[in-house]
Amino acid sequence: MNTLVISLVSYNSNISELSKVLFFVKKIKKMKVKVCIFDNAKQKSLSRFCKKNRYNYFASDKNIGFGNGHNYNIRNTININPIYLILNPDIYLKPNDVVSCINFLRKKKSYGLLSPMLVNIDGSTQQICRAIPSLLNFILRFFFNYDKYSTKIHQKIDSLKKCKFILNVPFIHGACYFTKAEVIKKVGTYDKNFFLYVEDLDWYRRISEKFDTIYFKSIKVTHVHNRSSHKNLRIFIMHLKSILYYYSKWGIIFDFKRKLINRKFFNQFIKKIKN
Repeated sequence: MNTLVISLVSYNSNISELSKVLFFVKKIKKMKVKVCIFDNAKQKSLSRFCKKNRYNYFASDKNIGFGNGHNYNIRNTININPIYLILNPDIYLKPNDVVSCINFLRKKKSYGLLSPMLVNIDGSTQQICRAIPSLLNFILRFFFNYDKYSTKIHQKIDSLKKCKFILNVPFIHGACYFTKAEVIKKVGTYDKNFFLYVEDLDWYRRISEKFDTIYFKSIKVTHVHNRSSHKNLRIFIMHLKSILYYYSKWGIIFDFKRKLINRKFFNQFIKKIKN
């Protein structure tokens, strides 16, 4: 089995909570695990925490952003051809679930990315499966938290109670991604022009053009989600800049692939594969 590299990007993380997030690491058996944490705030307590736990600690003199932090971790480990767990610092996994996700991702060469189901603290499902948004969809979700397409997708997925996974959802939120080194070598890392937000949508689309993506609904992990961009004006502006860059890259009116991918999922939203 490949080495697992856990890539995490921090900005003034709560060390006590981060310790709980990474609690599963030492519980994984029969597998080499390498933790890489990129610190965008040069937090001394985080440096000490990594040294104590023998985690790989990287930092920059300035905040280089979320995607570029992960890119740094990836560039420093890609030569060992690992499985990657791209992890937000507010996700809580169990060691057996991590191993199950890795084993499933490795079943087929065509499998490029896997996300487990994310749930809230109360056990309710987070709507991380989404259509690729038009600009109007983005505005409605961003300002009014309205996303009928995510609701519709999850209604379809929930109706398939016996299916433990769904292939090729148009987009899955990037809080907890498992992927392979060979996938990253083929499609590239996160786009360095995104500082914060929307980089997961861009990366997911590039991966899904060449590989199958998996929503592993039989594995549930807790996500303590915090919509910080709605509470901080500076981050709010960063979010808007990322949205504008995304549409300058993929197109607003002429993004025909978006329409085709969304339509294909809604018309034939599951492809059953015999294990």
